[in-house]
This record gives sequence, C-alpha cells and structure tokens, in this order.
Amino acid sequence: MEEKGSTVPHLLSFVANSEGTMVSIHMNLDGLSFLLDRLSRLKVLVENGHCEDTHWFTADSIGNELSSTKLAGLPEEDHIVHHVKLYCWTKEWAETHGLFPAI
Repeated sequence: MEEKGSTVPHLLSFVANSEGTMVSIHMNLDGLSFLLDRLSRLKVLVENGHCEDTHWFTADSIGNELSSTKLAGLPEEDHIVHHVKLYCWTKEWAETHGLFPAI
C-alpha cells in the first residue's frame, strides 16, 4: 500500500483506473464518518432549496480532506485523485440544465 498525506486524520482516498472509467474509494471508520457528515450537510442544503458544491483535496495538494493511498499493482488502482468536487443540485436546477430528466 502506498501511503502519503499523513496529515489527513482519516483514510479517505479516491483512486481512478488509467481510463478514468472507474473510481475506487478507500476509507476507514473515520473516513466514512467524514464522508457521511459532509454528505449529510449537503443534503440539508438541498432540502432547503440551495444548490451547493464542495471541494476535497489531498494533503499532497492543498487540503487535508483526502488521503493519498492506493493499492499497488492493480490496474484499477492507477491514479490517486487529488481533488474531488461534489455538486449538489436541487431537482429543479438539474432538470432545467438537462442533468436529470423531467418526470
């Protein structure tokens, strides 16, 4: 296992394959708690009609939300993702902009 970003207080790594068609997520309990907490915050904002985004970075770049860990020797573990951006849209915004079909 490759380990960097030791200033991150949890394990939460996003790793893409070489084609960029698959993402693996590695996490421990603290990383899972971080992920659930941040997703819960986004959920509350959208429930209240707000569109929001959030950025997560590795300590190897400019943040401390993501760790820089991957499994060695696996083709699906090729590129550590150093920046994850989550967008959270209201249903109306997503429909208007063609991200979600109107029902």
